[in-house]
Amino acid sequence: MTDKIEMFDDLHDSSLIDLIIKPDLTTVEFVLSAPTDEYSEKLVSFVCSGVLRFEFETTGSGISDNSGIPIEIYDVYNDKESEEFVRWENRIKLTGKKYNESKLYCMVFASSFIRGWGKRDNLEGIIVICQDIEIKDATKKYRGSEYKRFRIEDGDG
Repeated sequence: MTDKIEMFDDLHDSSLIDLIIKPDLTTVEFVLSAPTDEYSEKLVSFVCSGVLRFEFETTGSGISDNSGIPIEIYDVYNDKESEEFVRWENRIKLTGKKYNESKLYCMVFASSFIRGWGKRDNLEGIIVICQDIEIKDATKKYRGSEYKRFRIEDGDG
């Protein structure tokens, strides 16, 4: 299996197709339409489990215009430098449980429209602090939900 961190690069310039939060709040699943090198889209399920925190803000009014355009996710990364990561790292240590750094993630689903403002302007998108991640192909029920965004090539291709 590919290293989890390497797989984040595959999710650059994605679209959020679905967001599933389990009723016990322990798992958050993001279904993303991600571009491939072949100028098509693949549907990916990004599952965060052992959720400790889930947060987002919007730069808009909170009222959808029902345009049907999925939220763009321009990057997905693990922010181990964030105050929230350090806060939860310390919290886990305080509980007396054996701490394993590789089992704590501060996942950022960065977006231009879902981000903090004012005193929270450092919030870059949807943030999930969790204890495990799994990246896999989305289930068949999402087939046909791919969303291809207009892209400007960087001149290398």
